[in-house]
Amino acid sequence: TRSDIIRAKNDGNDSDSSNESRSRPRNQKTNIRKHNANSNPAFQRSFENISQTRSFTSVVMVMSFVHQLLLSNRTTTTREVYYVFVTHFRSQRECDSAILDVAKIL
Repeated sequence: TRSDIIRAKNDGNDSDSSNESRSRPRNQKTNIRKHNANSNPAFQRSFENISQTRSFTSVVMVMSFVHQLLLSNRTTTTREVYYVFVTHFRSQRECDSAILDVAKIL
């Protein structure tokens, strides 16, 4: 059965007892913050707030798009970035903000 397979996999991994996710209680909040090189407090993101999580997701999506552009040796406009992720961004301004955050990181 499925539980036997999972149990067998876990029995085989007993030597790896350093798995921190198992030792952390489920209700404990993780305090993850994103910093730029200068640790500017204005640029910090806390994942306890859904809007900041959304902002971080936007930055990751734009970074992924920039990576694809670099691999294909292409350039683009901010408007094209917005239309590539039109279902994610609520406005061009939100997209522009994510692009500026990526520029600060890079």
